[in-house]
Amino acid sequence: MKKTTYYEPQPECDNYPWKDGRVCSANGKFKRKMIPERFVVVCPEGHISDFPIAKWLHSDGQHIYDPNTCKIRRSTGGASANLTGVFYQCTCGAKKSMAGATRKGALKKIGFQCKSSKPWLGIYGGENCNCDPEDVKVVLRGATNVWFADTRSSIHIPTDDEATSRKIIAILDEHFDALNASRVNGEFNKDIVQFLANSKGVDF
Repeated sequence: MKKTTYYEPQPECDNYPWKDGRVCSANGKFKRKMIPERFVVVCPEGHISDFPIAKWLHSDGQHIYDPNTCKIRRSTGGASANLTGVFYQCTCGAKKSMAGATRKGALKKIGFQCKSSKPWLGIYGGENCNCDPEDVKVVLRGATNVWFADTRSSIHIPTDDEATSRKIIAILDEHFDALNASRVNGEFNKDIVQFLANSKGVDF
């Protein structure tokens, strides 16, 4: 399955023919939409990452993960309502439950490293976080304790004329994608904003 972001179209199931279990329709009209995995990883520095399913599943050393050939699926079974009843299975033969994934240090043992991702800001990692992998936690994606916003209120009274305000809005609309892509730790790059303001003849 291709990794996507929050801003891309929702991907569809590729209808891989598993030997057992349910099979999705190959008819394009009835293809199932893929949904986000239920588990995420959070770190003390405020980053959120996808749970490393492939690394967790192949951590026994008996099976080698190949992203080009391996297909992974999740299944639930048994009477247990806890994580021991959630299994991941790969076409290479690897199979493992989520039992123990929420224990302290569980991800450190498989070599997980936080990549400083903040997907709600369009930041998808690229550099290692300074947090101790021992302190990262596996939580449910929809849990209320995953992330708390820092809400601040302010009153802005514009002093410029309407023509200037409309010009600034038009410039932002035109170049927003480039500005958004140049964010540093979630903040707009001030040098780029200053350059854009100077080139367009507006105050920064």
